[in-house]
Amino acid sequence: EPADLVLPLAAVLVATTIVFGAAWVVYRNSGRAALATSLIVVVVFAFGRVLDAAEGTPLSSGRLLAISATLLLSGLAAIFLVRRDLRVLHQALSIVTAVLVVIASANIVAYEGPRALGARPDVGNVARDPTTVGSTRTTRDIYYIVVEDLGSPEILRKYFGLTDEHAFEWFDQLGFRVATDSATNYGKTIHMLASTMNMTYLDDLAEQVGTGSSDYHPLFKLVDNPSVARFLKSNGYRYVHIGSWWDPTEESSIADLNYGIAAPSDFNTTLLGTTIFPEIVERLPRLGIKLPAEVELKGESAQYEGAVFAFSKLEELPRLAGPKFVFAHILIPHEPFVFNADGSRVTAKDRAGRSPNESFLQQSLYTIRRLKEVATKLLAGPEASRPIVILQTDEGPNPPTWRKEGVNFDWTKASQQELEIKYPILNAFYLPGLPDAGVYPGITTVNTFRLVLGKYFGADLPLLPDRLFIYRDKPHPYELTDITERLRPSR
Repeated sequence: EPADLVLPLAAVLVATTIVFGAAWVVYRNSGRAALATSLIVVVVFAFGRVLDAAEGTPLSSGRLLAISATLLLSGLAAIFLVRRDLRVLHQALSIVTAVLVVIASANIVAYEGPRALGARPDVGNVARDPTTVGSTRTTRDIYYIVVEDLGSPEILRKYFGLTDEHAFEWFDQLGFRVATDSATNYGKTIHMLASTMNMTYLDDLAEQVGTGSSDYHPLFKLVDNPSVARFLKSNGYRYVHIGSWWDPTEESSIADLNYGIAAPSDFNTTLLGTTIFPEIVERLPRLGIKLPAEVELKGESAQYEGAVFAFSKLEELPRLAGPKFVFAHILIPHEPFVFNADGSRVTAKDRAGRSPNESFLQQSLYTIRRLKEVATKLLAGPEASRPIVILQTDEGPNPPTWRKEGVNFDWTKASQQELEIKYPILNAFYLPGLPDAGVYPGITTVNTFRLVLGKYFGADLPLLPDRLFIYRDKPHPYELTDITERLRPSR
């Protein structure tokens, strides 16, 4: 959002002014001070982009730091020592700067312009609200709790070293019906939430937006204003949204109550990641400079505090008068890995002694334990007043290749094993008062609320065929390929 610009723009302007003032004190010349300031700004903000561009080459972050320091010191010394008239250099740099600003502005206008002018499709028509065809109606509270990347119990055992055979027994003990062969329809959070909370596949949306589009706003809109919440609000429910630090689920514009922690916007986090500061901060402890934990771990306090807050808020909500629909999106066990299995915070020493899989398992064990504690509290009352509870993971863990390639990972080239890690999920339903809940082993996430709203509200929502899709890569979110036969042949 435009408001996200205010804080970083103010910080950059203030910092640049201070640097320019210090440079003027050294050089006693405004032109030379301006050149020195420009050099510092370029090195600070170009570092992360150069490092990203050099991924896969011998240019490591440490080597780039050394090159940056050499360039900076040499440049500052040259500005001080060279006595020639520098007006031509000033003019050339001014032209380069103007061109860069024009290019950046043109990219922003090209991306945001059609949306601002209403030229992009209205996605509301791919998420119509259901109609009620029967007299069935409940006033039970409904909790929809989504955790990130946990995957299925079998995947945790097979690929991540889970040895506790009793880790998931509490589902049966509390009366949950677990879909033992469940899968996510989409291997990406925003796709899964947009589909699940609107009870529809995204084929029509992809056709409207265009498979070549990289515009995520239609997907964000589906999550911000989901048909499930609209339907329940029209049936007298309050929508309670427990947000994450991730912008698309930080809050909902239609929620009656939004809860969450104050976290930097994704824009601010990404902008900071393009600078030299994260690499410097990471190395300070090696020099004996002790930093607060949240700084030392690259600002991972949002991950830690967000999960602690969400679980605690869920335990408090039974006291809030209903009927209410509660959606909580909790961004663990997805990295950054900040929890040990016992709930203590990961230290730099802990992290150094573990592989990524071991760190993931530790955070997964904490997540499972807290889900059990939350579910136990939610279901503590008499059966007649217990809520409907859905515990679900959006997708499975990221395979090792994805960790290396990140946004460039092409899911159309994923191996069978990579898909088998990514798509199976934990999917558990507590559906009180139903002799036949209708939960079957292979139910996928798109049918979650088709099942629940049909059973409890008589909504006209027949179950859809359970299909699975991959998206190509991050720049192509609407290029969707059906992989059902690869993972569920002849079903």
